[in-house]
Amino acid sequence: MRFCTFLFWVVISAWALGSPVLAQNQMRPGLTDGDFDPTAPPPAIKGLTVEQSLGATVPLDGALSDEHGQRITLRELLADGKPVILELGYYECPLLCPTVRQGIALAVGQASREIGEDYTIVSLSIDPEETPTVARAEQRKYLARPEFKDLDDPESAWRFLTGSEPSVKAIADAVGYGYRYLPGQDEYGHAAVIVFLSPEGTVSSYLFGTRFPGRQMDLAIGDASAGEQGSILQVALQWCYQFDASQGEYVLIAKNVMKLGGALVLLVVVTCIAGLFWWERRKKAGKLGAAAVVRRPGSAAAGL
Repeated sequence: MRFCTFLFWVVISAWALGSPVLAQNQMRPGLTDGDFDPTAPPPAIKGLTVEQSLGATVPLDGALSDEHGQRITLRELLADGKPVILELGYYECPLLCPTVRQGIALAVGQASREIGEDYTIVSLSIDPEETPTVARAEQRKYLARPEFKDLDDPESAWRFLTGSEPSVKAIADAVGYGYRYLPGQDEYGHAAVIVFLSPEGTVSSYLFGTRFPGRQMDLAIGDASAGEQGSILQVALQWCYQFDASQGEYVLIAKNVMKLGGALVLLVVVTCIAGLFWWERRKKAGKLGAAAVVRRPGSAAAGL
C-alpha cells in the first residue's frame, strides 16, 4: 500500500513539472513536437560536416596552382605512386587551419613513415581569392620547422596549392568536405580533418581533429599505400588495426590480435621443438663420436 502511494505521488510530481513546459510549447503558435531539435547544429554551421566517402575517387585533372603560380593537377602530384595526405582549409584562417597544420607537422615528426619517401602532403585553399604568393609564404613558414630540416626536397614533400572555386569545390565534394563562407565573420566555416588518398586518387581514410598520433598516421598511410606496407612491424600493426569510420580513427581489432598472438605462440613452440630435436641429435652424435674414439685404441691393441 505504501509503495502504491509513493508511486502515485511520483506520477503527480512528474506531471506537475512537465505541465509548464507543455503549456509553453502550446503558447508558441505553430510549434509542434517535431519542430525543435536540441541536437541540431546552429544555422551558421549547418552543413559544415564531413560525409566520409571511403572509396570515392577525387577529380584528378582539375586545374590548380602551385606555390609559384604554375598550373598543376592532383594527377601530377600522385604520379610518383605515393599516397597523399590532403588538407583542406585556407591560409589566412585565424585559428583552426594553423592548428591543424601544426598537428600535421608534429605527426610528421612522430610517424615512422618518411615524408617525401612514403607519402606527400597537399594543402589546398578553399578560398578562391588566395593567391600563390600567400600559399608560398605559408609553405615557407611550416617548412622552417625542425621536422623538415633534414629533407632533401622539402618543397615537394608538402605542397601548398590554390585554385578556382569550381576546381576546389569539386575536390571537396568528392571527399565529403563541407565548407561555407560566413560574411558576418568574413571567414570560412569548415571542419578539422585530413584525408588520405591512394596513389590512384581514391579516399582510403580520414583523421579528425587537430592532433594526429604518429601510429594513426602510419596506419592511415599504410592503408593508402596500395600494398606498399613497409617493415614487418608496420605490416603487423596494419593487420591488427582497422579504420573505423564511425570513430574517424584506427581501432584495435581484438580478433586479429588474438590470431597474431596465436601465430606467434605456435611459431615459438615449433621453434623450441625443432631446437630440442636438433640439440638431441647433436648430443647423440657427440656421444657416438666419443665412443668411436674410445674403441679405436682397444681395437689397435687387439690387433697387435
